Amino acid sequence: MPWGLTRFQHSGQSHFVTCCCYHRRRLLTTDESCRIFESALERVRRCFRLQVYGYAVMPEHVHLLLSEPQRDTSCDGTAPLKPKGGLNGPPAKGPTSRKEREKWGTRRT
Repeated sequence: MPWGLTRFQHSGQSHFVTCCCYHRRRLLTTDESCRIFESALERVRRCFRLQVYGYAVMPEHVHLLLSEPQRDTSCDGTAPLKPKGGLNGPPAKGPTSRKEREKWGTRRT
């Protein structure tokens, strides 16, 4: 988070979140990739009991307008949608094929 800003959790306010694809690659350009994102968003919404007020899927990033999760914090609720959470990053055990390595790059932990 940028210097000088304060994050307020459990304040009852909505949160505007932007998630970028790995290296800002244009990974969300097909109907299939958008359906995969929407499926992941639905799983996160149910798991953390979020209200999704709106979202916009762009080729290399996504904007979300969400309620605070009823479970955990907003950071915990959106982590599965961000690169380290797995949707936009490489698979947990690492990319196996040459094509996957080119798409996801090398995972750094």
